[in-house]
Order: sequence, then C-alpha cells, then structure tokens
Amino acid sequence: MSGAILESWVVSEIIKSWWHNGKRAPIFYYRDKDAKEIDLLIHQNGTLYPVEIKKSASPGKEAIHHFEVL
Repeated sequence: MSGAILESWVVSEIIKSWWHNGKRAPIFYYRDKDAKEIDLLIHQNGTLYPVEIKKSASPGKEAIHHFEVL
C-alpha cells in the first residue's frame, strides 16, 4: 500500500510543478490487456518520457522492462 501512496504523491508533485509554471501537465498512464503498465508518461516536445515509480533504494532492471512496449 505504501508504494501506491508514494506513486500518487510523486505524480501529484509533478502535476503541481507544471501548474505552478502556468502549464498543463502533459502526463499519461499506460496499461494494456496483458497488464503491462508504465506509471507515468510525460509527453514533451514530441517525445515520450516513461517514468517508473518504485519504493526502493536500489530498483533492478526488471522495473523498466515494460518500457519496451513504447
């Protein structure tokens, strides 16, 4: 549960940082029928930046294996 709280907090802070600069946050979430998910996609200047949010001091490479769907 604490991981979900952290994820919500991170996303809200990113949204606030855009709003405080008078801009709309170009963020999205990805999840497909095979349960592959990306916590946050930031679309800026025609580029998608995937973000995986983990509550870990040392996340492994498996944390980003769903990025391949992009």
